[in-house]
Amino acid sequence: KGARGGAPPERKQQDLLDLLSSLVEGLPCWKAPSGKGRPAHVWKYRESGDTLRPAGAFVGLKNQGATCYMNAVLQQMFSVKPFRDAMLKAGFGDSPIVVEEREPSEEDEGKASESNDKDGEIDEAKVKAEEELKKAREDDKALRELRLVFAHLHGSDRMSYDARSFCENFRWPGGRPVVMSEQQDAQEFLSRVIDLIHERRKSLKYPNAPENIFQGVLSNQTISLETTHESEREEGFSSLSLAVNNKANLLEALDLYVKGETLDANNKVRMEGCPRRVTAVKRACIKKAPPVIVLHLKRFFTDF
Repeated sequence: KGARGGAPPERKQQDLLDLLSSLVEGLPCWKAPSGKGRPAHVWKYRESGDTLRPAGAFVGLKNQGATCYMNAVLQQMFSVKPFRDAMLKAGFGDSPIVVEEREPSEEDEGKASESNDKDGEIDEAKVKAEEELKKAREDDKALRELRLVFAHLHGSDRMSYDARSFCENFRWPGGRPVVMSEQQDAQEFLSRVIDLIHERRKSLKYPNAPENIFQGVLSNQTISLETTHESEREEGFSSLSLAVNNKANLLEALDLYVKGETLDANNKVRMEGCPRRVTAVKRACIKKAPPVIVLHLKRFFTDF
């Protein structure tokens, strides 16, 4: 009891919330008229049978059929606090999208007049600008929905969030929509999300770079075993694919990853500055590790 024999503050707060809930449920806007406007469940924040999320528990994501690969990746990305915070603060979808149309240069006009197809080239430029604008809008919708997913995972009092709208707006490379009844590769989905964030961030010139949290640099090396010649090519990466078959732990899988392969016999290589083909080792090493490294475990393999 309280100091004067009344109910404890927690009880009073709960009674007040119950009273507000009962008042709101009686409002016309709480349920849409049958057959008009939105379905009734859209207007109700807590659907029939919903239970509140216990304190300290995580919010789940509803499976849309075969989107478990997507849900698993989104939950893991959300669990990385620097990435989560950066995405929640990002401005994707908050500003009007404008794609600058490139004015035909004098060189373009000269070529157009020579071919008597000036109007055709201008029309082609406009079509390209319209396509870029459409893609930018689609990408922004997907990223805005991704921010909504993170916002609900962060602050919802429901047990789970229905990310159907994100699935409907997300696009694979080439503009392919998500088929929710088809299973896809989790690593490909992760790479696509990171690429999508990177492309839009560069276009919008945002200084904040959420995707850099997962971005590292690989050194692709070719080392001659017969001479002192070596070559190196840098390449960015957002995840490492490790073969784990018959490996006791991740260290053994990482050792295999950097071990590389020997190029000999008919596979000998000719290196810059070397007059003949030589036996060499071709491998990839981590030159710069990202703040958070993603390891893709290749548990399955084909044997035929």
